Amino acid sequence: MTGLWTTLQSFTGAAMGTFASLHFTNNLVAPLGADIYNNIMLGVSEVYKNPIFEMVGLGAVLVHIISGWNSPQPKEETSSMHFLSRLSGYGLAALLGFHVFQMRIQPHLQNISVDFNFVSRTFNKGEPFVFLFYNVFFQFGLFHAAYGTARILRRIKFPKACEPNSSSLFLVVVALLSVGGVLTCLEFSKPAPFSVSTLLNKRM
Repeated sequence: MTGLWTTLQSFTGAAMGTFASLHFTNNLVAPLGADIYNNIMLGVSEVYKNPIFEMVGLGAVLVHIISGWNSPQPKEETSSMHFLSRLSGYGLAALLGFHVFQMRIQPHLQNISVDFNFVSRTFNKGEPFVFLFYNVFFQFGLFHAAYGTARILRRIKFPKACEPNSSSLFLVVVALLSVGGVLTCLEFSKPAPFSVSTLLNKRM
């Protein structure tokens, strides 16, 4: 049964990683400008905002949490790293609920389009809480995803010549994405050029 939980955790983690990659890619281009952000969002949101894809994502999150709770600590991992992995995972689950309500459910109920200006206004309206929230959300997600990916790679039997130097590679990738996440939050924290009433009038 232990092997089943571990396998489920790996597969659901990969499914969530695909979903998160599309979503994060969209947000990481925010420092390049509103037009680029909105154009990319129009493309990727067709995938990750698809109701079927969202239900699969929700199912993957629930199964991942349950399998993570039942999976034992791998022998090669220290107790502190295993604890941090679980802490970041449960923290993500709580933060994800607020994020989905704020950026998906609430705008849908109010018939408001989620674009660069909407996100920017949300950041400006809730500073410094929203800025801190999304930085913590991003860093938790980044750590949990990198840690989970490293665990999967350790189970793969690479040929000796092709064996990746995972430690240094992950440090570089995590550092770059971490900086990118902070820059994205800073970009959204700049004053939005349009008011809520202007946006609603444009949609009407």
